[in-house]
Amino acid sequence: MTFFTKVLLCVAPITIGLLTLPNSAVARGSAKCRPADATSERIIYGLKRDVTSQDPTVIWHRDNTYHIPVVPVNQISLVTDERICSKVVEAYAALAHGAYTPARVYVIRMGSKYTVALDPDTKAGEFNIVHIFDSKYVAIGGWVGG
Repeated sequence: MTFFTKVLLCVAPITIGLLTLPNSAVARGSAKCRPADATSERIIYGLKRDVTSQDPTVIWHRDNTYHIPVVPVNQISLVTDERICSKVVEAYAALAHGAYTPARVYVIRMGSKYTVALDPDTKAGEFNIVHIFDSKYVAIGGWVGG
């Protein structure tokens, strides 16, 4: 066995191991976006219900209390872009003045200008806190609820 063959036999497994390591943010444990699941479906369902409601009470709360933007329902979707979720995490930290930074959040895109975010690890008592951010990631609304 030549020296080159010995080196190749030693280096090849290491190289193959490095090349096959998962390289995604999820695999590294740094993912900021939470994946689609029952919680994200519930948030999206509620938003679609609120933007299409004809009930005057729902409309009043949507517009005056929660400040939920009205967009076409086909423009309401889960965000999986880590860049956007990272910006939302930073916006959460700014709301808490740096006292708390969520690890991962649900982010829902509403049209081209708004995101709705939920960190299920932070609650107000037993209730979830949902924030609505504009295109500059400034909080413009939200709610506390189940």
